[in-house]
Amino acid sequence: MSLPQVRANWAKFTMRCAKRAPEPLRQQLLSAIPAELRAEIRAPGPLEWLPARVFVELCEAIRMGAGAAGARAFWRQSLRDAIRQPFIQPLARGALFLWGKTPSALVRRTPQAWQRVSRNCGELKAIESGNESSITLRVEQLPAACRRQGLLLMWEGGLSSQLDAVDTAGTVTLQAEQFATLGCADFVVRWGRTP
Repeated sequence: MSLPQVRANWAKFTMRCAKRAPEPLRQQLLSAIPAELRAEIRAPGPLEWLPARVFVELCEAIRMGAGAAGARAFWRQSLRDAIRQPFIQPLARGALFLWGKTPSALVRRTPQAWQRVSRNCGELKAIESGNESSITLRVEQLPAACRRQGLLLMWEGGLSSQLDAVDTAGTVTLQAEQFATLGCADFVVRWGRTP
């Protein structure tokens, strides 16, 4: 199997977000990210590929530094900002044009965003629920080396940021019973009124 990899620009962007975080979160994050990991992130050019291990370790450091709730909040802000970055903005704009200003539109494009920033890192799928106020983002076949709590928190925060991006209140519920064994997880996104 090919080595799981993540674009360096995503890890670099995440480091910039950590450095711009408000205190005391900034200090909590930066003190939890080892110097060796920072050096690995700094070394490549933005469009080069890093071993996915580097990004997963960064996610874990954020979880360790901020705790689960703080990590979710960090990723919520970071990925809200990422939607406006040149690498992802065309996908977000296209989704909103095609499917309207709904959380579902952005979740539908999340698998394409994942393909842009990762390779050999499993697959994401948007699963329609048949209800216009919910959708599921499914993670499948995530490599064993990537199956860490920090990555789940990144996705949770990111999906919350998609609700924010369209000014919609909602919830993200994680179902990860098979995450450690099979690399599978479901994130159920709900907004508005659901039956």
